[in-house]
Formats: sequence, C-alpha cells, structure tokens
Amino acid sequence: MSLLLLSKTLILAGIGGYIGWRLKIPAGAMVGSMFAVAAGSLLKVELGPLPAYSKTIVQVILGAILGLGLKNTNLDLLKSLLLPAGLIIAVLMAAGFLTAFILNSFFGFDMMTAIFSSTPGGMTELSIVATEMNADSPVVAILQLIRLMSVIALVVPIAKLIAR
Repeated sequence: MSLLLLSKTLILAGIGGYIGWRLKIPAGAMVGSMFAVAAGSLLKVELGPLPAYSKTIVQVILGAILGLGLKNTNLDLLKSLLLPAGLIIAVLMAAGFLTAFILNSFFGFDMMTAIFSSTPGGMTELSIVATEMNADSPVVAILQLIRLMSVIALVVPIAKLIAR
C-alpha cells in the first residue's frame, strides 16, 4: 500500500513539476511539484511520504548541479569577487537576522524557521537546509517563494528605471 501511495505522490509531483517547468515559472519544476502535492494534501488525497534517504539524494544532486556551474569560472575571477561577495554577505546577513528577530518577536515564528525564512538565498537550498535544522520547511518554502516571486517581479522594472 505504501508503494502505491508513494507512487501517487511522485506522479502528482511530476505532473506539477512539468506544468511549472512548461509555464517557465522561476524554479518551476520545484514550485509546480510543491503546489501540486500541497494541493493534493489540502484536498485530502491520500499520499505517501518519501523515503528518509530521498533528502540526501536531492542534496547530492543539487550539490553536483551547483558545482558544475563553476566549470567555466577561473580562479582570478573568483579572487576579484571576494571583497564584493563579503560586503554582500555582511549586509544581507545583517538584514536577514534582523528580519528573523522581527518574525520571532512579533509574529511568533520559532527562531530557526524565522532565520531560514528571512535569509536571502535559493528557495530550494534553504528549504532543504531548513528541513535538516528542524525548522518548519513548508513555511520556509512558501515565504522564500513569495520573496523570489516578489524579487523577480520588482527587480526587473526597478533595475530598468535605475539603469536609464
């Protein structure tokens, strides 16, 4: 029975992921599968949990994808980016922890969920790490998705105005 339920979960996730990818939604495969499985859960469709080792497999694949993304980067370029990267990290980390403190103090988020929800970064990566740190990963994923969609919707027009 659990293999059947697991199959239903994966099929639903696959359909949602395909739709998200075809619609060219940012991180569409993940967003689509997340919405499809969440919709199934909310509609009380009986779904099966993924095996515990599936998170490890996803992390290994994600690590390979990120590592391969550096294949055309040379070391001189990486060295020249250290100072700007440090500045970006310091400013964003300060803003993220301040926001986490506000989420914790005024909205009742547990601190780990607040930190991963307000930390700028990749939605996929932060959701996976949030799970490992026992944060409320669905909340993290939803808030990161809202952040990502807002950034995409707002940065392009604002960047065009500033670049004129």
